[in-house]
Amino acid sequence: MRMRLTLCLLLAGGPLAAQPVDPVERGRELAETICSECHGVGESGVMKDYPPSFWAIARYRDDAQIRARIWSPPAHASMPFYAEVMFPDEVEALVAYIRSLE
Repeated sequence: MRMRLTLCLLLAGGPLAAQPVDPVERGRELAETICSECHGVGESGVMKDYPPSFWAIARYRDDAQIRARIWSPPAHASMPFYAEVMFPDEVEALVAYIRSLE
């Protein structure tokens, strides 16, 4: 799983990384690539408990909580430990995208 995630992140950050990209759009791309297998990442407004949809996260978590959950998910969560494979600007892009769903 970790190797697949790393490969996806590397491929997603290829040629586009050199061009300025809107953080919300970049966050949407990352969400669709690495988060959509478990989370509802769309703008549909679907409420989901576990794992929560990004729409629900945007409504019930602030930026600091979202960022903390990405960097270091709770010990009981099945979410991968993204601190090993994500760059800070990617985390910020995900936060920006999630916040845009509010």
